[in-house]
Parts: sequence; C-alpha cells; structure tokens
Amino acid sequence: MAVQNKALITFSKKYEREWNHLQNQGNKSKYIAQLIAKDLDLNGGLNLESNELEKIKEALRDVLDEYQFGIVANRKDDEDLDYSDKIDDLFNI
Repeated sequence: MAVQNKALITFSKKYEREWNHLQNQGNKSKYIAQLIAKDLDLNGGLNLESNELEKIKEALRDVLDEYQFGIVANRKDDEDLDYSDKIDDLFNI
C-alpha cells in the first residue's frame, strides 16, 4: 500500500479567487504538487523573489561594467546554449 502524505490547507477571504480556481481543477492534489515542483525548478531550484533576482542581475552588470568584461553571444535556436565558460571567466578576473 502506498504511503499517503496529507495536508490540510485553508484559504482566507483575500484568496477567494485562488480558492475558486483550485475548485475547478480535476485532481487538486496533483495540481498543487505540480505547482510546487514548478516553483522549486524556477531559478535553478532557488526560490527567489523577482526583486531579489533583479538585484543579482544588476550586481552582475556592475561587475561586468567595472572590469570592462563583455560577453558577446550569438543565439542559435538549434543549439543548446552553454555559457558556463563565460561565467567561469567572470569570476576568475
């Protein structure tokens, strides 16, 4: 027999729209689990707020500008892009 993990969740009145949306989902447990999995996968597993991500991006831009380090990339849709060497170079200045 499979182990079943259970949780009781409640929604306050301010989340009534979200509650109604959840009620329209067929398998609510699967839907919630998929949302959590997607949230965990965002930002490489880091759960960053958008303003925190913007601060990190701004800090990286400042470092690039300060050391006059430029990255020129030509995007080709049919190739998997790998910038790991560029990132390594950035931190080995």
